[in-house]
Amino acid sequence: MRAKSILLQSLAIQSRAAILPQECLSDPVGTGASNWAKQLGQEHEARDESAARLATSQQEDAAQATAVSVERWVTIVAAIRRLTDAYNAGANRVVLSVVEQSGQPTVTVAAGDEVAPYLTAALEDTLICMHARDAMGILHANQFRLRSDCGDDATAAYLLQNWMQHL
Repeated sequence: MRAKSILLQSLAIQSRAAILPQECLSDPVGTGASNWAKQLGQEHEARDESAARLATSQQEDAAQATAVSVERWVTIVAAIRRLTDAYNAGANRVVLSVVEQSGQPTVTVAAGDEVAPYLTAALEDTLICMHARDAMGILHANQFRLRSDCGDDATAAYLLQNWMQHL
């Protein structure tokens, strides 16, 4: 039984040797293996460098988009003030007030006291996050991306119009 096992192992080793490529049998120092391994390493390095350049580019683009959004926020808040002033003029009294939070790109439009309707908009990178309570006391939340193809006045109107219609 033991002899049969040794014979089977020997045949298995010979059959494996028989399927090795010819260049492996004739390349005793393994230069062919070194070449493909080196090529794989070079491809891996090129892939890593490309991924790093892409990540850096994406970070730079995101930082630039955020900087542009922060610059636009000032004019969006000014447009919100103009729209609330127009609303108050149409109502012939002060109904809405605008309060900016210091140090953060956040603005709140309120209609009266603490339990009255309000709308708070905050800029987070390139997103405007909005939280509001309408005249019925229903809470709303929404967010949207600050788009370059939409002007600051139109953005302010988009933020306020639906909420103002439910005062």
